[in-house]
Amino acid sequence: GFGESNTPSFSVYKTGTTSLSNNATTLLIPTTVARNDDTVYNTSNGKFTVPSGQGGLYFLFGSFRISGYTPNRCQALFFVNGSEVNYTLGESVPDGSVSNIHATIPTTALLELSASDYVELRGSQASGSTNNIFNTVFGGFKIR
Repeated sequence: GFGESNTPSFSVYKTGTTSLSNNATTLLIPTTVARNDDTVYNTSNGKFTVPSGQGGLYFLFGSFRISGYTPNRCQALFFVNGSEVNYTLGESVPDGSVSNIHATIPTTALLELSASDYVELRGSQASGSTNNIFNTVFGGFKIR
């Protein structure tokens, strides 16, 4: 309904680059805070942690842009308590005829989380070599 507080909530970003190694899943740690109710997001380790008494349904979002993208897989996904949540995987395989594209790779999820659960945003790519990403965004809020 209307009038919900949707807290706790957080929204963080990083405009600088992060390197993604080929065929490896990399933890993404945005460090600039736009919103961080009750300090639920830790800028040192990239974890959103559900506070005591705040378990419930959460909407989470994450994305990044990748530099010089070639026609290979690139993925954004969430990990909960250190384990991949594979249905949150957002993937893109670009058209190989387009050069120097900076694709945005998004992911979203509705997750039922308990107090002390933590969520991380991770990325991976398979270009054959290390590739840089930028404009990383991670956020979320409690629905109920």
